[in-house]
Parts: sequence; structure tokens; C-alpha cells
Amino acid sequence: MNIETTLNIDHNLKEMIFSTAVGDLSFTYFEHWLLNQSQYHNLIAEDLFFLNLYSMDYQDKGIQEEFEKTILEHLDQNEFELFKIKHILNKITEDESQIERLLQVCLDWKNNDMEWIKRFGYHLYDFSEYEFYGYSKKELINKIQREAKDLLSALQDDNHIHKNIEFRPNRFTTIRPKSIKIKILNRRRKRRKSVLERLRNMLNR
Repeated sequence: MNIETTLNIDHNLKEMIFSTAVGDLSFTYFEHWLLNQSQYHNLIAEDLFFLNLYSMDYQDKGIQEEFEKTILEHLDQNEFELFKIKHILNKITEDESQIERLLQVCLDWKNNDMEWIKRFGYHLYDFSEYEFYGYSKKELINKIQREAKDLLSALQDDNHIHKNIEFRPNRFTTIRPKSIKIKILNRRRKRRKSVLERLRNMLNR
């Protein structure tokens, strides 16, 4: 599976998967679609990532690693990291030029420093739940654009991947009240085992 195929997934398909994974309200529809598309293994790998990102608590390394192992049977590591970044950027901004600009940096350097791409991806993941932090979408996008500008400047100055890029502390995670964070994590934990079990059953049919 090449990187172009990975990054150019139908927008309507993504929206359907987003709504399914976020609320777990239309899982039957998602399950029906996934079973009908089961011959397209690459799509299944991508869809499992969507469900993982929205339904699972990323602090649970066992579940995270299990999903990633399934995905990486179909995508190599570089494609997977870039796919995560593309997905998150699509969720939090409609600025196509900004998305493409950030992706180009990842494409330029993906074989030189995967650790940087991973850090950038998880950094954006924190931003993707901006509604829980009391910030508007506009404020979030402005912050991401500032981060991107800093990162791009560092890369251009060095003309090589900048080994010492340091992200500023993520204010969005540090100010969230503990009680809200616990509530969010508990909500995710409540449904993640049943979701994982149903996915296993589907893939084993």
C-alpha cells in the first residue's frame, strides 16, 4: 500500500467512521460495512485505527499495541505514523494548505527521524480533543499553526531533521480539571473491551 493511497481516503467514509467510533451509537452499521468490505484488507487496517483513536484510552498500552500490530500487518511504520497525522489534522482543521504543508515535512523526513514524526503525531492527538479543554476551534487551529511555523523554521534553518526540536508544554492537557479527565477516561474504559471483542470476532469470521 503506497502513501498516496493511505492519505487519500474518501472523506465521507472518514466521517462515517468518526461518528461510529466517537459515540459507539451506530456500531451495527459500521460492522455491516466492515464485513462487506472485508476483502479490502488495507481499508480494514485503516478503519481499525480510526476506532482505536476514538474508542480506546491511549494510556492502555496493551490494547493500543494490539491494534497497532493488526494495522501494521497492512501498513509499514512510516505509512502508519503519517496516516495518524493526516487523520488528526483532518479532524481539527479544514485548512487544506496547512495540512499539506505539514504532511510534506513528514514526507520529506519520514525515513530520517521516525521518532520526531511520532512525537508530532501524539502532540496533535492531544489537540484533537480541544472541546474537553474549553478552547474554541479557532484558538486551537491558531495554536497548531504557530507550532507548525516553529517546526518548519527549525527544519529549514538546519536543512536536516532537527534533532533537538522541543515542543512547548501542552497547556490543553495541564489545565484540564482532574475530575473531567477521570470522567472521560472512565467513559472510554467502559466501552473499549466490548468494542475490542466485537472487532476480534469480526476479523476471525
